[in-house]
Amino acid sequence: MIQKSLLDSAEKKKGKMRIIKAQMGKSIKLPWFQKESWVSIPVTALGCSGTIGTLSTDALWIQPKSRTFGTDASSFLFRVNNEELKLGKEYHPRIIIKTDAGVLRQQLILKKAWPWLLLEAAALVVAIGCMVMIW
Repeated sequence: MIQKSLLDSAEKKKGKMRIIKAQMGKSIKLPWFQKESWVSIPVTALGCSGTIGTLSTDALWIQPKSRTFGTDASSFLFRVNNEELKLGKEYHPRIIIKTDAGVLRQQLILKKAWPWLLLEAAALVVAIGCMVMIW
């Protein structure tokens, strides 16, 4: 319930910025053109459903929206500062989850996507320009 309202408020506050929903077993692709992204990670992906606890990370560029969670949490919301990440490079921040059952250290895989569409368009323009110059 609390986490759902956090997700709803993040969508309202961020306007056009969408929340990236992470999927188990897949890397999280961040848009190259945004300074900041919001990522939603299912609780089950981090292995701590049905518990209460706290969240933290070992990287300053990714931070949980709420540092605490309850048994009603279905997903965790993280703010990612994309400006600190390089295009095409994979990042592996560790999410530290402290509960009454112990401490979990889960690793995420995030990647700032290359602007392939723009690069392909630029290559096409250069190729057409070269062909026009040859003729």
